[in-house]
Amino acid sequence: MYGVLSERYVITQSQVDSKGLITIGSVARIMQDLCMKHLLKYAGLGPREFSDYGKSIVVCWSEIKFFRTPSVDEEVEARVWAGPYKSYLFSRKYDLRDTEGNVLATAAGLYTVIDQTIRSIPSPPLELKRVPAITVPGECTLPSRSVRHPDTFHNAIERTVVNDEIDCNRHLNNARYLDWALDLLDESFSNMYQPTGVWIRYSKEVFERTKVQLQFEWDAETDLFVRGVVDGKETFLLRISFCKERGVDSSSEAFAFTHTIRVIVPVLINLTWIIRFISIGVGLNTA
Repeated sequence: MYGVLSERYVITQSQVDSKGLITIGSVARIMQDLCMKHLLKYAGLGPREFSDYGKSIVVCWSEIKFFRTPSVDEEVEARVWAGPYKSYLFSRKYDLRDTEGNVLATAAGLYTVIDQTIRSIPSPPLELKRVPAITVPGECTLPSRSVRHPDTFHNAIERTVVNDEIDCNRHLNNARYLDWALDLLDESFSNMYQPTGVWIRYSKEVFERTKVQLQFEWDAETDLFVRGVVDGKETFLLRISFCKERGVDSSSEAFAFTHTIRVIVPVLINLTWIIRFISIGVGLNTA
């Protein structure tokens, strides 16, 4: 189908968890790769073109839904196509399929373009509007702009951004936020439960050596909410939904955490709806 770009990937050991299943961060990196390839093929906008324009592609909201999680050494077909274009936001939709054509996951992202110097949102390149929006049966809906989340986050740890988490735009790559969230889980929980869905809103870019407070809270027992805070301001809000693996003994300790810290003094956050978008990078450093 014209407008759909397809790539085949073999899931490697570096992309999976201790159970041999692909992580949500690795899926996000595939989305990054596909998005840039699609822009180059259908809009003629690659790293060189964006550099010449002095602009970057940034992701604002993203959502992933799993039906079966691919495993190590499995070959998958990943596809991307353009969804609706609205004002300064454009969308891309994705799916992952096995070699028999069964859908493993669907995803969608809302993106915009920002000026690399002043970090404002200029008029997007006209080439973006020329990419045809299409509809694929079974595709993921666009991410909601907000989700219901806990009023109070009782747990928090501090994490510092290190050099190998930075992309070519010199800030934290968006897939790393998902890695950070999974790092909060105890091994026993990770062995028992598997992500079924992810929603994330990127609010403010984070740079190397920045100390980020990760506030987190469980809701309805299987939804983990994580909020990043720097200097009292939200940098991202994330929800991961889990389901129990088949054959798991439910009597086990399910909700233990690694490095859990109780917040004694509540942190007051100004939840702004003015999005300062996080760049996925041009040239995409997915290390």
